[in-house]
Amino acid sequence: MINEDKFLRKIEDFLIIEHNQGKKLQSFHRIQNSDLYFHDLNIGVQLDAHRDIILREETALELGGKDKSSFKFVYPLKTSQEGKNDFNLINDYDFFLLGPEVDEISLSQVDFGIFILLFLQKDDIKEKLHLRNLNFISNSIEGFNIRSVPRRFWCKIHSQLLEKGFSFEILANAIHNLYLEKFDEIVYSTKIIIINSYPDSIEKFSHILSELKREEKKKWSLKIKEWKENVGCDYDWSCEICPYRDQCDKVKVLLDTRQKYINDY
Repeated sequence: MINEDKFLRKIEDFLIIEHNQGKKLQSFHRIQNSDLYFHDLNIGVQLDAHRDIILREETALELGGKDKSSFKFVYPLKTSQEGKNDFNLINDYDFFLLGPEVDEISLSQVDFGIFILLFLQKDDIKEKLHLRNLNFISNSIEGFNIRSVPRRFWCKIHSQLLEKGFSFEILANAIHNLYLEKFDEIVYSTKIIIINSYPDSIEKFSHILSELKREEKKKWSLKIKEWKENVGCDYDWSCEICPYRDQCDKVKVLLDTRQKYINDY
C-alpha cells in the first residue's frame, strides 16, 4: 500500500530540487470568487458548455502531443488531513507551475504534464473511475481542448483564448472549480502541478508517479479478484434466469472500465 505522506514528501522534494537547479517555479492560491474571476477575464468556464473542436489553423499553442514529452495523472485521495502534514510548500499553496507561463512561451508546441490531486470526502470506487476522466474539463473551458490516446496526451489552446490572457494559473483555477462543481458531494479540494518546457523534469516526475500507478493497479487487481470470488458462479441454471446476473454484469463493467484505465496510462 502506498504511503501517502511519503508520496507527498517526494513531490515537495522534487519541486524544491528542480527550483534549486535554476528552473522556474511559481506557486498560486486558488481564487475564492471563481464566477466573478472568470467573468472579469471574459473566459467561459461552465460544465459541458464548450464542446467546440479547435482546428489546426485556430491553434495558437499545443501542450504535449507528437514528439513531445507528456503525462496526465489524477489521484483521488480519501483524507480529512489536507493541510495538516508538515509539508511547507504543498500546504501553503494550491497550484504549482514548473516552467514558464503561457505568455512567456514563444514556441507553438511544448512538453507538458499535469498532476491533479483530489481530496475526497468519501471513498467511492465508482466515482473514482469518473474522476480520472478529463473529458468534462475539455468540454467546459472556452477555447481549450484535451485529447489523449494510450501513452500520449495533449491540449490545444485557441488563438482567441490566448488573446484574452489565458494562463496556466487560470487553467488550474478552472480545473479546480469544475471538479468541485461536478463532484460536489465527493471532492472538497485539489492540488494541481503543471510542468512544461522541461522534458527532463517531466521524466523525473513521471518516475515518481510510476510507483503510485503500480500500487493503484495492484490494489485494483486485488479488489476485482475479491469481487469475482464473491460472485463466483458454479450454478446449474442459465444466465437468463440467474438471480445473481446483475452482480455479474456489474463486475464485467468494472473489468472493462479498469482495462480502459490501464490502456490510458
